[in-house]
Amino acid sequence: MKIKRSAAGLVGLAMLLGTASIAVAQSQPEVRRARPVDEPPIPRALPADESIDKALRSLKEDFAETPARETERSDQRQLDYANALFTRKLYDLAIPEYQKYLDDYPGRPGRANAYFSLGECYRNLGRAASARTNLQKVLNDYGDSEFAGPAAYALAEIAFADKDYATALPLFHRSAGKSKEPAVALSARYFEARCLEGTGRKDEAADVYAQVAEGGNPNPYREDARLTAAAIFAARGKKFDALKQYEALRLPRTRMVQLGARERGRMNHLSSPWDRFKRDARIAWRRWRGAKTSLQEIAWIYGYNPQQSVVSSQ
Repeated sequence: MKIKRSAAGLVGLAMLLGTASIAVAQSQPEVRRARPVDEPPIPRALPADESIDKALRSLKEDFAETPARETERSDQRQLDYANALFTRKLYDLAIPEYQKYLDDYPGRPGRANAYFSLGECYRNLGRAASARTNLQKVLNDYGDSEFAGPAAYALAEIAFADKDYATALPLFHRSAGKSKEPAVALSARYFEARCLEGTGRKDEAADVYAQVAEGGNPNPYREDARLTAAAIFAARGKKFDALKQYEALRLPRTRMVQLGARERGRMNHLSSPWDRFKRDARIAWRRWRGAKTSLQEIAWIYGYNPQQSVVSSQ
């Protein structure tokens, strides 16, 4: 009886194990297949050390036609692609893409952008003649566009670098009036004054320098503009105007000296014993470090040379 039960138990166990193995086999996940060849790749960020070929491949992937871009015009895609190359400083590759945009899409609103960027590409590649042609095209045909001011500034820079101040002068003047960016307009005005000075029109230059000095912050040209204007006014016998510029040049430092003097007076007349103890401890510490330390702390007052400061900041 026991033998029969044992045999029956073994048979039942074998059937249970067989059923379990079938269930396990049916529940195993399918082997993952490789991605189809025609499936679009996942966009990736561009590593800093990737080659130009990989950079181009990444750009083409970014500008490939996807459902999100189906309604976008092909001319805008072409211009965006050229701008992307320009942004990555691939100027030699951006040039034919801008030219393709200009050839294939006449009358589109992005032509001023294309001509200006073409000029900047050629300028960065050292091809000044081609740069002038395209930048001048912006001024001639798209003078009311947002690119007119930057184009005039770029042309003025080329002429200024060649010391052709007479050519650069009206271009800087036009850029100052057309540029929407305050920093560009301020820079154009400063170099307009430089051109006036270079062409011998120093009285006009001094007036423009004075206007530049009154420009808002940030203003990296203020000190040089004031000093140059003051020198011209003094040479022309306009002592009051020269004094006004020198006074404005020194006023910020004078303010710092006054504030420092007030602070020194407060420290010399402290009423709290604890505050006097901390003050005396700091003085003792400075004396221990050396007598020159105190002189170094006030050297900015007595050792300041305004003209040398302006020259060294340029």
